[in-house]
Amino acid sequence: MDIGRIIDDLASWQFGLGVIVGYVGRWTLCWARARWLDKHRPRRDGTRHPVPSPNRYYIGLLLALATIGWSLYQIDEQSHRTDQVVAEAHAFAVQVQECQREFNTALRERSRITMENDQQSVNQRTALASWLRDLLFPPEPYASMDREDPRYKDWAINLTGGYYEQIAAAQKEQDRLAEERRDHPLPEPTCGN
Repeated sequence: MDIGRIIDDLASWQFGLGVIVGYVGRWTLCWARARWLDKHRPRRDGTRHPVPSPNRYYIGLLLALATIGWSLYQIDEQSHRTDQVVAEAHAFAVQVQECQREFNTALRERSRITMENDQQSVNQRTALASWLRDLLFPPEPYASMDREDPRYKDWAINLTGGYYEQIAAAQKEQDRLAEERRDHPLPEPTCGN
């Protein structure tokens, strides 16, 4: 049973009109009865029969019930407003959760791309360092050869070609990762909008 509906019914104009009609009807009935008694059973002293006034107890009870009803109505209205605020807060929390989920997904994807890019940078630096080390400190028999020796030159060219392929492969992978990063931008902040 919804107390708000009961209070709404009690606060309606139909109920108010019913109370007024009931009060006027009761007073009219009491007045008509007093006049009938005056005509058919007159008092010995000749005074008229009094029209009973409303009992103070019932008026007090009516005022107390009206006060309690108004208080219950206000409590019910506040309860409905609180329920509405709670529902709005819940909807907002769901939106923020979804926004945070989208942002975290994008952040994880971009973090993965960055980690792969960092690994390719490490691969390039390692290949470059290894290439320089091997050229500056070649293994035997190339270490003892003259730098103008065709066998040394062939070895150096082959060595450079091998490292160049490693560096080029890492650069190609970095280019692919840069394209992937462009395809996965961070989302616009839409939380709460």
